[in-house]
Amino acid sequence: MNRIALAIATAGIAVTGALLTSVHAQAQPTPCDGFDLNCVYVPYTCNYDVLCDAAGNVIPGPPLGTGGRVLLGNGQYCAGNGCTRP
Repeated sequence: MNRIALAIATAGIAVTGALLTSVHAQAQPTPCDGFDLNCVYVPYTCNYDVLCDAAGNVIPGPPLGTGGRVLLGNGQYCAGNGCTRP
């Protein structure tokens, strides 16, 4: 019984650590104020869905035509405004 309790506690610690890590990666404000029915909030994860700077701000990638591109966590390469959501 003690082994089962230890396994559950260890798993809980691992999940908590993973959640804390992912929370930091989603530094983004909610642009919708709740009164604008046309505003649709689409969450993103920095450096997985979009390219972000160290402060969590979405930024464009290397200029188009320079040959530079960035590999995002979702497996897509991006450059210019293709690294950001409009």
